[in-house]
Parts: sequence; C-alpha cells; structure tokens
Amino acid sequence: MLPYDHKKFTELLEKAKGSHRTYYEYCKQSGVDKSTISRVVNNRKHNLKPETIYLLSQYAVNNVSFEDLMLAYGYEKHEIPDVLKLKKDKETYEINREFREFVNDRNNFEYIMMLIDAKKKGLLGKIIDYYNQLNITK
Repeated sequence: MLPYDHKKFTELLEKAKGSHRTYYEYCKQSGVDKSTISRVVNNRKHNLKPETIYLLSQYAVNNVSFEDLMLAYGYEKHEIPDVLKLKKDKETYEINREFREFVNDRNNFEYIMMLIDAKKKGLLGKIIDYYNQLNITK
C-alpha cells in the first residue's frame, strides 16, 4: 500500500459525493456509516477497507470509479480486489440491512410475533405454502 494522501482522497470523495447532496445523504445511500466518512474528511484515525470504498463507489457520481477511489486512498493496482466478490458482499449487506429495517420497524412487531407463534405451533410452513399459492393465482 502506498502512503495515504488525505488531500487527494478527500477531493476525489467530494467529487464522488457531488454538489447535489450532503455527506449524510451520500452515506445513507451507500450504507457507509457517517462517522466513518467524518473521520476521513476530518483526517482523524481511519482505515477504509476495500468493501467500504466499494460501497461508496456504487453511489459515486461524476464518473468516479471504484478503482479511482482505491488508488486515491493509497491501494496499489495489485491490491484492488475482485469487484464480483465485492458485489456479492454488497448484496448480502443489502439483504441484512433490509432485514434489520423490517425487524426494527415497530409496525411489524405484531406480524413478527405472529410468525414466531406460528413457527412454535408448526404452522409456519403451511402459512408460507398458502401465501405462495395465493401469489401464483394472482
């Protein structure tokens, strides 16, 4: 890894964010914690992993690529991981994030409790089969 150049990386990160949104919006869209970006922008202790840079690159504007961000952060070309693996990791992250949001939504609490009760009674499989039949006939 090459030495980290704060000015170079933050200029590219600003370009990737674009002028139409805040860092908060950029973080929310990419799924990167806003405190992580705050540490980078303010040059406090940070160590961005390729997975984090990949998430940022997926929501970058102004033609800023994953490779651009990786090189600007100090990674060398041979250190840039396979994008297909990172894409799979991102998809897993998205599924987990959607699940957490669903579970944390207070409106879903009764629904979740009903499913837990159905599972305890051995009815969950039947409910899923019934639901799938309804979707097929619609």
